[in-house]
Amino acid sequence: MKFNMLENAMDSLNEAIDYYKNGIDNNDERCFKFCILLLSHSAELILKEILYTQHGILIYEDIDRVKNENDKTVGFKLALHRIKNICKVDLGRYNNYLLELFDVRNNIQHYKFSISSEMCTNIITSSFSAIEYIIYNILHRTFNDFEDIITEEQIEFLHDDKKMYNKKKKDIAQDILDHNMVKIGVEYIKNKFIYIPCPHCSEETLVNEGDIIECKFCGRKFNSIEDMYNEDFNCVISTHMCREIGRRKDVLRNIYECENCNNDTLIYSEVLGEWICLSCGNHISSITCDDCGDEVPNCEYNYTFAQSYTDTEDYMYLCNSCGKKLKDSEYGYCEYEIR
Repeated sequence: MKFNMLENAMDSLNEAIDYYKNGIDNNDERCFKFCILLLSHSAELILKEILYTQHGILIYEDIDRVKNENDKTVGFKLALHRIKNICKVDLGRYNNYLLELFDVRNNIQHYKFSISSEMCTNIITSSFSAIEYIIYNILHRTFNDFEDIITEEQIEFLHDDKKMYNKKKKDIAQDILDHNMVKIGVEYIKNKFIYIPCPHCSEETLVNEGDIIECKFCGRKFNSIEDMYNEDFNCVISTHMCREIGRRKDVLRNIYECENCNNDTLIYSEVLGEWICLSCGNHISSITCDDCGDEVPNCEYNYTFAQSYTDTEDYMYLCNSCGKKLKDSEYGYCEYEIR
């Protein structure tokens, strides 16, 4: 079976994941050693792939004397050097993660090897985070592109592993901050946001990347906000938003049911001056309740309209609470037709 460079990298990553899992399941530190060796091989091939996409000759150690494809290729550190200085790709903290991986790999292969289990797992989690970052953000691929090599179960294991998950979350949060990315969310009060989760992985790591929306956790891409909501087949967004609204009931005050999706997630944004459904993205303009003065969605589904029986110029738009009070009062039924 013939693999290209990136497929070879994924093949080593596949085995590295299995060794890491076996090390955890069986409390076997030897598995961590082999995991590091395989991660290093995978990372080195991925770095060469970056060079190759820039120009095929960059993967060779002696550029001036390349004769055929079997000539010696660059090593780990030279690959990192060329990626930064020739390709102008800044790997940030991930560069240090990979250098640490290389150093430990080197010690395993050439020297006496002694390292604590905790240090081992820290290097492994950092390395997985770096590899996934490069695959998603530099090579613009996802693990799903290699489903014949990396299984869905393996990816789920990586994302569910507590140490791996925490490390990746921390790195992504810092990436978003360092690169001034804007997370997709609704600003309901000035500088107060409710962020929209990815419909596939549930993480609040959706950002604008040019003309698309990308999840920095799972790598999913969406052409628009509408596409993102349309892919919420398992109601991940609506479930998340009901929970987030519940935490902010004292601040959000009036919450309405959305006519479009029937979720109680229609909230008023003081910043935008309109109502937004956090479950489906529906936008509705706002009017003021003629009794209490609160903002009300400008939609017959959400307000009560009351008109005088005797004066066509005497009418009111009321919020749910004021509409109910009028309906329950003798005055309301005598003087107003309530719809």
